[in-house]
Amino acid sequence: MAAIQPTGIDLTHIGLTLLAGLGPLQTLPLHVAIHDATGASLAIEFLDGKMHLLDNPLGVLTNDPRLSIQLNRVAATPPHEAVPAGWTSTDRFIRLAMYNNVASRGQDVETSFVATASIDQSGVPSALHLLNTVVQPIISPSFSTEWIVIRDHKRRHVYFQATENSVLRRIDLTAVNWMDPMKQKSWPVASPQAPWYVDMAVDDLAEIASE
Repeated sequence: MAAIQPTGIDLTHIGLTLLAGLGPLQTLPLHVAIHDATGASLAIEFLDGKMHLLDNPLGVLTNDPRLSIQLNRVAATPPHEAVPAGWTSTDRFIRLAMYNNVASRGQDVETSFVATASIDQSGVPSALHLLNTVVQPIISPSFSTEWIVIRDHKRRHVYFQATENSVLRRIDLTAVNWMDPMKQKSWPVASPQAPWYVDMAVDDLAEIASE
């Protein structure tokens, strides 16, 4: 943390809450999570008008309450306590922290149903399964998880999944030209044109027709 140099950003003329359609808010329960390839995690919180940089030993983060409160609640949870099943930020924080504590580093490719699966092919779905335990289901038209992001720091890959599209999409960060700002682009998370399923019958029928 000593090597982090905060950069001042003028947000005076940016209507963040108006752009989000939330109206004029006095506070916004939000943290910023930063993770690196070593597994270290940093949480950025804005409290009482000040920015705080906090080590996050669990690597888990939800919007509210502040990280210190969440960590204290996890520490106070007995080791054999039942996993909380609610959808509050605290329940989801404790649930994912408990699962992370017992989860393996990915499926063993030798015992997996797909014995030829690569390490990343088994690791990414394992991370996805963990995240799905805390995804907010679509139980309200205005309250649900919007997207899921999985990062592969070793291979520099970012996977994301939209609420209405379960197909994983990948961005290879090594293929992005970071030096030329004119070649930067954005990828929409919610894209109606993106395939949201794989039609197995089409491939099977095409193979039969060619025989």
